[in-house]
Amino acid sequence: MLKVLIADDEKSIRNGLKKIIDWNKCGYEICGEASDGNQALEKILELKPDLVLLDIKMPVKTGVEVLKEIAELKKNPGSGYKKNTAFLILSGFSDFEFAKEAMNCGAKGYFVKPIDEEQLEEKVTELAKDMTSTANDAADLKQCFSQLFLFGVKEDAFPEGYEDNRSYQAVLFSSKRCGYAERINELEKKIQSAFSQLNPITVVHDQDIIVLFADCSTDAVDRTTERFIQRFQKSPFVITGNPYKGVEGALKSFLECRNNTFRLFFGEDSSLIHCTEIHENALKDKFNFESRVQDIIFCIETYDKKHLQQILDSSKTALTSILNPDAVKTQCITYIIELQAGLLKKYPERDFEISSAYDLVPKILEKTRFCDVYEIVTKFSCDFLENFNTNTATSTITKVIAYIKTNYADDLKLETLGQMFYCNSAYLGKKFKEHTGVQFNTFLDQIRIEEAKKRLTETDLKVYQISKLVGYANTDYFFMKFKKYTGLTPKEFKAGLKETGK
Repeated sequence: MLKVLIADDEKSIRNGLKKIIDWNKCGYEICGEASDGNQALEKILELKPDLVLLDIKMPVKTGVEVLKEIAELKKNPGSGYKKNTAFLILSGFSDFEFAKEAMNCGAKGYFVKPIDEEQLEEKVTELAKDMTSTANDAADLKQCFSQLFLFGVKEDAFPEGYEDNRSYQAVLFSSKRCGYAERINELEKKIQSAFSQLNPITVVHDQDIIVLFADCSTDAVDRTTERFIQRFQKSPFVITGNPYKGVEGALKSFLECRNNTFRLFFGEDSSLIHCTEIHENALKDKFNFESRVQDIIFCIETYDKKHLQQILDSSKTALTSILNPDAVKTQCITYIIELQAGLLKKYPERDFEISSAYDLVPKILEKTRFCDVYEIVTKFSCDFLENFNTNTATSTITKVIAYIKTNYADDLKLETLGQMFYCNSAYLGKKFKEHTGVQFNTFLDQIRIEEAKKRLTETDLKVYQISKLVGYANTDYFFMKFKKYTGLTPKEFKAGLKETGK
């Protein structure tokens, strides 16, 4: 059913026009009315009627002014208004010059008041047939593009000799990723409604909806798409191609979208994703997550949270460079299985109270976002670290050692560490020596001196600066400790490096 809007400043005329003919019989329904030109313009933009009966003389804006503003909006790609609304002008005998101007602005006809009902019915019926014919042409075009995307050949989809020089931009909507896989027709209707001002051509292809925009600015398409995405508040499910000329250009833009769908897997926010050129070698596996297993096992054994997180972060970055969701999932699955197998083989007597790697495999496979997959991987790794180092004296010492190695520059004391790890400081000191073979203070000095040697070797920092960085506020005390453990002063140590060329 086509929609008609009645705009006239006289209520009696508006009421009469509603009843003057059988609108439903002519193929229309009355969607609204307006009493002045400004209200008419607002209703046209809001309701998007197919036909407007527009009084030539109205308060605020005349009918001609409304037509001119609509014409400007349709010329401006950024306005987003593309509806081909038909206008019929209502005028008095004295308004003939206005009526002629209105016809020059695109009106389909004019009627002098009082309106002849037979003439009106004949005209609106004629317009309805034209609009229906246009709609049928659009349906035929939709079928042609559907065949084009299916077979990839223009000659198999369009009539012989068909030419179309419009610029086409494709936008792909993934029904699966936005939760409409089982309601794809509903999603298509939502898209058609949201983008109606841009006259979209929608095609259902596999589990995706491809939307084609003809001669629309990319800015207008992006803005409207962003607003549509915001309603869903989902992870990325839309990818836009670039505009190209003609039917072959539409196919090229569509293929860009299809070839870039993997980016939906790696996106983490809700914005749309733009197509970019993909180099063939970028899709090859360049990273082996399994190779990190032994390093992570060592982090687990030594309760080195910081290093574990560094390995996981760098692995995450490396995995995203693969650009292949299936390959990434395979690597993550292989990693968690090998990590579990490596720890069970090395510690067969231990009962690790965490989820089995094999139980996590189907969960990884069903995820549609890389961030969700990697969350499983990260949790699995961290659970092993915590479980391995829980509720034993040895595990407490392991955690203390890991803490010292990370925070050696702080003012560390056994009493402070005892409070931090919930044990008596005297007991902690005893167990610490049993585990390391040296007193706590000696172990701390050794860690600090090793760090000082690294900084003397790798930087040009002054000795007093290094002293503070490794935890010695007093430079003379640092000199004494350094010589005790190395047999040299810091300056002698650095001079020796220069002599050996290090």
